[in-house]
Amino acid sequence: MGTKSHRRRSRLTRKKRRLEVPNEIKVQPTSRPTTGLVYDVRLAYHAPAVSGQPHPEESLRAYHIFQKLVSTGCLSRCVRVSCREATVDELLLVHTKRHVTEITDSAALPEEKLCALAKQHDSLYLNSMSSHCARLACGGVIELCRTVYQGKIKNGMAIVRPPGHHAEPDEKAFLTDPNVLYFSIHRYDDAKFYPYETAAAHYVAGEGEGKGRTINVPWPCAGMGDFDYLHAFNKLLMPIAYEFDPEIVIVASGFNAASGDLMGGCFVTPACYAHLTHKLKTLAGGKVVLSLEGGYNYDIISESALACVRVLIGEDPPQLQPGIPSPICVETVEKVAQIHSVYWKSLRELNIKSSFADGLKKRVEQRQKLSAERSKKLIDEFGLLKLPIAGSNVPEFFHEEVFQTDRTLTSSVLVVFIHDMNHKQATSAQESGFFDIANRILGNILVNNWELIDVNIPYLDDFQDEDRRIVDRLISYIWDRYIKTTTQKKIVFVATGYGAVSVGHLITLIDDVQKYSMFMALIPGDELPMVPPEKSDWFSKNTYIMVDPTIAKQHHSSCFGRLVSNGRSATSTLPETSMNFP
Repeated sequence: MGTKSHRRRSRLTRKKRRLEVPNEIKVQPTSRPTTGLVYDVRLAYHAPAVSGQPHPEESLRAYHIFQKLVSTGCLSRCVRVSCREATVDELLLVHTKRHVTEITDSAALPEEKLCALAKQHDSLYLNSMSSHCARLACGGVIELCRTVYQGKIKNGMAIVRPPGHHAEPDEKAFLTDPNVLYFSIHRYDDAKFYPYETAAAHYVAGEGEGKGRTINVPWPCAGMGDFDYLHAFNKLLMPIAYEFDPEIVIVASGFNAASGDLMGGCFVTPACYAHLTHKLKTLAGGKVVLSLEGGYNYDIISESALACVRVLIGEDPPQLQPGIPSPICVETVEKVAQIHSVYWKSLRELNIKSSFADGLKKRVEQRQKLSAERSKKLIDEFGLLKLPIAGSNVPEFFHEEVFQTDRTLTSSVLVVFIHDMNHKQATSAQESGFFDIANRILGNILVNNWELIDVNIPYLDDFQDEDRRIVDRLISYIWDRYIKTTTQKKIVFVATGYGAVSVGHLITLIDDVQKYSMFMALIPGDELPMVPPEKSDWFSKNTYIMVDPTIAKQHHSSCFGRLVSNGRSATSTLPETSMNFP
């Protein structure tokens, strides 16, 4: 996984044309292969133009990784490879002349214009040293790759910044090139996860002579773990890579997928990163280069990078606990394999069929049981009415999940409450830990005589891609049919779990949401709701995203809204906070 779009990208290249670069590195001969390490303190000069401006990508990321390698003795087992500025000719191999000139000229801009230029680009900040640091980072990676390719060292890692935002330009650069195999595993969520581009979809496979050389494995949801990534490697990357037979492997090493990095929302352990690196070492005669990209929790990226470097210098990866890939992983890998079996013989006989039928019946039965109990409670005790969903492209089952109060003509406030049962093992509504919380919120709304639209999302053990799409379609339908027509009311959203994420999708796709909504109280589950940068100012000013204290400390971007924590658990805080809107 790499930066922002949460990808771990591998570029496997075959030699067809030679690039001459200056300043050949001289590495002292040794009795055994060595691992190269690129790190330069000058890369810390890249920082926000406005001092104190928070941003998840900062110099301490690289510093913590370097210090971890020092403290564990791994640095002494590596050979240092120096950074140098990439030349203009090297940069123009990928970037346009206009872009290179713009970034180069930024060094002379005053602070105000630097900030304005940064806003034109995605997730970027600039200062007068940024262009110099970017050239150093590029040059350092080029030098490491060349030294490995020439056989002077066996492999290496570049701890460089700023990272190459984003993964999509990497893909585009080689889309038509038959000599580069591009492979990426990333969060996608049907293009509803940042940066919201369909270029990351599974059906994007390259163009022209590069057909079949671009391979995207797009996870449809958060929560993917070790055995999901190993499954994608074992069933897709490794068979294809052996058939491709590369001369060098270059990895854009993003650690957003690491367990504990909430921006990615996945659960990949350092041990798994070690195993993935070990697998890549079996390619190209072991010529593997890792270059730091994403990952924004200092401790987590340090441990993950350390695990990779230990494998590069010759240690065996640690043993993993037994496990299997998730059904959604198997389904995703199958979709990708079906697309690429046309191009790769190694996939044509591969049997990776998914098997959801056995679990589907149980999921549906439990969903229906919880829904029936919840519906009875809303009708009998709260006096709510079912909201008609006729004519929508939402399955009939979800038609029974939406309720409303009968106060459409008397209330000046409309509260849209979107929630789920939030408990994997709950066999009844009373066993769901969120049930009492939801009742308290409903009680507060009714006491204030506000209008209410209640949307229930019954818990699913494996929240499948299509289920998420259904929820998104349902919320969009309710907005179009019932909410945006009540423009004289004050509209408030209260949402939990995937409902909170779906509200983020609604804001991303429909501009009117900003126009008519006055406040949002959201409590996410395994992933945080996000909006694109152009809507982030409004989102951060008009939302309370209630999270636990550890999460609030890790995320500073306004794209995540205003993260609020008072030291208590987020769920226990929801009833009181959701009522305290302007």
